[in-house]
Amino acid sequence: MKFRADKLNSKIQLDELEIQLHLGVSQEERAEIQSVLISLAFEFSSLPESTSSDLISGTVNYSSLSKLIKSEFNGSNIKTIEYMGFRAFNLVSEDIDQVGRLTLSIRKFPSISGLKGGALFELSGDIN
Repeated sequence: MKFRADKLNSKIQLDELEIQLHLGVSQEERAEIQSVLISLAFEFSSLPESTSSDLISGTVNYSSLSKLIKSEFNGSNIKTIEYMGFRAFNLVSEDIDQVGRLTLSIRKFPSISGLKGGALFELSGDIN
């Protein structure tokens, strides 16, 4: 090898998982189901075991995280993306059995004239 494995940085990402829910401060906004996008990135504190073992137990299982997030939030009724973001961060951090830094964001697309990219709330912090 022409590199030192102990000096590598590693990250796994889950980009734009679509969740359908009732989200908004007003009852009118929450009346209709709308889509939000949840993205997360996990930066491992050291190279994950799965890089040498090829076992799912040595990494973050993004398939099970996707199912967990969907089962928690699809169809739910929430007023703010901040509340949803904090709940999602807690849920995901409890499920990850690795040491590292988690970043999670929620993007919604409110009906605001001229707002093209939506509104984004993001949390990040060290876990485990």
